Formats: sequence, C-alpha cells, structure tokens
Amino acid sequence: MKIKVLFVADLVMDRTDVNYTAANWVNWECSPVMRTVSALLPAHAALMGITVVATIARNAGFEVEVVEGASNARKRSELLRALSERPSVVCISTTFVLRTDTLQPIVRLIRDRSPESKIVLGGPGLLDHHDMRELGDYCVLGEGEESIVQLLRAIGAGQEDISIPGVWYRRKDGRIVENQPSLSMAMDSFPTPDWSLLKRDPNEYFGLTTQRGCRWRCAYCTYPHNEGYKLRYRSIPSLMDEIRANYDKFGIRKYIISDSTFNHPQDRCIEFLEEAAKLPFPLEFWAYARVDMIIPRMADAMVRAGVK
Repeated sequence: MKIKVLFVADLVMDRTDVNYTAANWVNWECSPVMRTVSALLPAHAALMGITVVATIARNAGFEVEVVEGASNARKRSELLRALSERPSVVCISTTFVLRTDTLQPIVRLIRDRSPESKIVLGGPGLLDHHDMRELGDYCVLGEGEESIVQLLRAIGAGQEDISIPGVWYRRKDGRIVENQPSLSMAMDSFPTPDWSLLKRDPNEYFGLTTQRGCRWRCAYCTYPHNEGYKLRYRSIPSLMDEIRANYDKFGIRKYIISDSTFNHPQDRCIEFLEEAAKLPFPLEFWAYARVDMIIPRMADAMVRAGVK
C-alpha cells in the first residue's frame, strides 16, 4: 500500500494580521468580516520549494497531495477533507511562519483530525526557532530535496535510528537527535516541479530558482543563513528547458525568481536574460537584484526578457 503524504504550505497566506496568534486562527471562521477579507485577498505566488519536494516524493512512489494557505478561509474545507483521509505523514512548510504560536493551531488541528499522522516540519523558520521544532515528530533543517524520500521511507518502515543529513527528531527514549544539514550541490538533478499539484491559474506567478547561496553579508538578510555563502548554480540550458516545459504543459510564463541576488554574477545573469528573450513566447518576471550591479547591457537584456 502506498504511503499517503499531505504537504501543507503557506500557512499565513491571508496576511491580514501581522500579530497572527493561535486565538486569531481558531476564531477566524467566527468573524464574518475576516472571512470576507480572506475571500477577497489574492493568492500568494505559487511556492517552488514545497512543490519540488512534493514532486520528488511523488516520483519516488508516494501518494502526495498539496494544500496551500491552510489559514485561508477558502482553503479550510480542503484541508479538513485532506485530513479526513488520514494521511500517513503531514509535511508542513514554515517558509512564511515567523512565530511558533502561528504554527501551533495547525499542528493541533492535525493532531485532532488525524492523530495517527506523523508530522514533518521543514523550512527556514526551524533554523532560528528551536521551540518550533518541538511541534513536529520530525524536522528537516535546511534544504530538503535530497532528504525527503529517505525520511519518508524511514517513517514508513518505523525506523528508530535515523542518520539522514538535516533530520531532527526525538527518539522514543526522549533523546533529541539532530543530524547536521548538508547543501544540495547537484541542482540540475532536481525535477521540474509539477505545478498541477497546486491547482493554480497559469496566469499567476510561479517560482523559479536559478542559484542558491549569497556572497554578501547584509545584516538584515536571512538568505546566507538559509542557503549558505557558497554559490551553487543551475545551468542555463536546464533553466530554459524548465521554462519551456512549464509553458508547454501548463501555459506558465510569469515567474518570481527567488535567488538572493539574481544579477550576480553579471555575465551569468546576462546569459540567462538573452536566452530567455529568444524563447518563442513572452515572459514576465521579477527578481531580487542589486542596483549597483546593473550595467547597460544587463538593463537592455532585462527589458527584452520581460523583467518588470
């Protein structure tokens, strides 16, 4: 029998209250005003990280489902329906979770509606908030593409001793085991995300990563903390293949590039832009970039490629 894995992403998609608390989440359905606001707000851009991880798990033979925006009134019934099917594992992304009390209500709901499900937490929130880790049965610290299948198989087999890089868990005897994370180096080996898992409109924006890491040490930024300082690149041909495949399969042509600094190195950025401009369909995307690294040739290439 296949192990069913439910992936829950983008918990704070509503963003109507920056001081989001457990009480707010529990009482959300009781407020007609908040339900109306929730229904009117646009969806967040489709997240790449959890979609890639879910695609990897599905390709490895697991039955997977993704539910976005668990705190959104529009998605509540979808989440409850998914939990009613008693998934073996529920994987929760903490990408936009900045406080532990934001995560507590969704974990309580999962424990209540599907008590046999093992909860796996992942995402950058776990690196800084050690108390957040206590809410899960297992945590994936750092990047999860190379560890998720091993972890799901270990859970399915009831394995007690787990030495998978980046996996945090508490043993039955109460002892905490924390395996040090490792960085994914072979980025071209990751599959193209199956965006059909998200059931999104192709006219929305979708995630695209061309590199990981950052050479700068800006005091306000968490990118190096999450991805390290070592720059790791995807090849330009691989990126063009993914963009073409997304257009052919789903009609996608709008992207948010999630690189820490898209226009560094400059020559690589220009190569990407010039290749993107050659595609037989128009693109539209935005990215994080340093203004002091934009040169005239790059600016021209940005316009031709569809940078907004």
